[in-house]
Amino acid sequence: MGIPYGLLMLTMVVTVVRFLLLAAIRTPNLILFVQLLNGLTFPAMWVAGVSYAYENAPAGMGATAQGIFGATVFGLGTAVGGFAGGLLLESVGGRGLYLVFGVVLLAVVAIVTLIQRRLPAEQKTSPHVVMH
Repeated sequence: MGIPYGLLMLTMVVTVVRFLLLAAIRTPNLILFVQLLNGLTFPAMWVAGVSYAYENAPAGMGATAQGIFGATVFGLGTAVGGFAGGLLLESVGGRGLYLVFGVVLLAVVAIVTLIQRRLPAEQKTSPHVVMH
């Protein structure tokens, strides 16, 4: 699976923990402390995601894959997060918003992990497999 994949999944798990803590904490000082985790996880997620995209791109398409990753994070992710976050904030409040996002992200991590474990071994170890 490689270091980038493992680091990417680790950052997602830490983000789940951060979201769930933000949903549970009632003290502003603790919220500030928990938010410091984002200062560690976001750069690690970015480096891991860019590396993973490059490693798994077809030959000669590494920069394109990295661009798609960036567009997904800052384009689609920001749009969906902002839209869904606004609706959730209005309907369930800030703590509920973080709870829902934490549970959804946990489900996504679990699904990705299950799919990754079911892939044939050659797809896990050699991302540049040429299909005929």
